[in-house]
Amino acid sequence: MTMKTWTDAAKRGRKLAMTFGMLLTAMFFLAGCTSVVVCPLPYDANLKEIKLLNNPAVIVDDFVPVMEKYFMEHGIALNRVPESASIRANEYGIRYSARRSWTVIPYLSLAYVRIFKGERLVAEGNYYLSGHSFCLSPYKWQGVETKMKPVYDELLKKYPPAGQKRP
Repeated sequence: MTMKTWTDAAKRGRKLAMTFGMLLTAMFFLAGCTSVVVCPLPYDANLKEIKLLNNPAVIVDDFVPVMEKYFMEHGIALNRVPESASIRANEYGIRYSARRSWTVIPYLSLAYVRIFKGERLVAEGNYYLSGHSFCLSPYKWQGVETKMKPVYDELLKKYPPAGQKRP
């Protein structure tokens, strides 16, 4: 093998390795940017209403209306109450938070919904966008409803849609 052939092969190898590395890097940034972790709400035939403890720190405008919509679709009304309201032992309550971040436009970057019965945590759903501004996925700019639908679907999976008979 001549020196020129050896040099050309080395250049092609470096170019292939560089292309492969860039492809892996792009896949890392475009995929796997979101994390959804849910512990579903256990079934309770008597559950018709949950106290929604207001969180004034949440400035994501449509976060609560989207939550209300999904719970209503499963026959559970959310009753908005002040954050200082107490939850009695036989009552359900929701504490929640949502944070938005900015990369040109605002987007939902973190959210959690925790459901309590009295003081005991019985279910929770978490949405997290890892990488924040470094995540190059165009999905990070999707709306609250698109991002939270998988969370609510899993959180309420033991409750049939409203109109269907509960077991």
